[in-house]
Amino acid sequence: MGKRKTINVTPGAPSRDLATLGSWALVGFSEPGEEIAESLPALPGAFKGKNAKAAPSGLSPVADWTAPGQFLAGIYRGVQTNVSKYKSNLYTIITEEGELVAVWGGPTAGGSNNILDKKIALLKPVDGDQIFIGYLGEVGGGDGKSAARDFHVVIVPKR
Repeated sequence: MGKRKTINVTPGAPSRDLATLGSWALVGFSEPGEEIAESLPALPGAFKGKNAKAAPSGLSPVADWTAPGQFLAGIYRGVQTNVSKYKSNLYTIITEEGELVAVWGGPTAGGSNNILDKKIALLKPVDGDQIFIGYLGEVGGGDGKSAARDFHVVIVPKR
């Protein structure tokens, strides 16, 4: 299996739909994946129309939380549970630019993202809801315990 790309999410201009949440915006993406339809010119005619959708090739980029103030905003598409040997949650978000981005929940090898899992579970997003995940930094730790990553999570229901 190929290695996932990571994306950096850094402070910038306000997001169009979530402008009231602060002055952050999503910037610094890796190159977008090519569409399958473009790489397979021999597709039957029905698969080349305006209503045809193609999944990007390769793996989705993964959010890379490195500094407080980073965030990701977009449309929540769902969660896969028990992913990898760590049995982690893997959330899927589509950005305003149409890029599919993966966000790891906990537990993970470098510490725990269980705070993110708990906040998302509390808000109970459904496919199509707008979601904002802002990285607040690490909390806790000490006494031999690993620090956990803390996040600000906001959901705007699609209804």
